Amino acid sequence: MRLEHFEAFAPICPVCRDADSESPIHIKSVDEWFSEEVILQGLLECENTYCRREFPIIDGIPLI
Repeated sequence: MRLEHFEAFAPICPVCRDADSESPIHIKSVDEWFSEEVILQGLLECENTYCRREFPIIDGIPLI
C-alpha cells in the first residue's frame, strides 16, 4: 500500500459509514515495509473510539 495513495483517498470506516458516521481510518501499525513509502504488512484502525475496527494490510493490499 502506497502511503501517498492512502493519504489521497482518506478512507472512511465502512462500519461507521453504515451507522451514519464518517470516521477516518488511520495506520495503526506496520509490520513490514517494501520501501520507505510502501507498506507490505500492517494494520489500519478506525478512529472512532466506539468502533476501533481493525483492517489488515496483506501483501500491500488494505482489506477494508
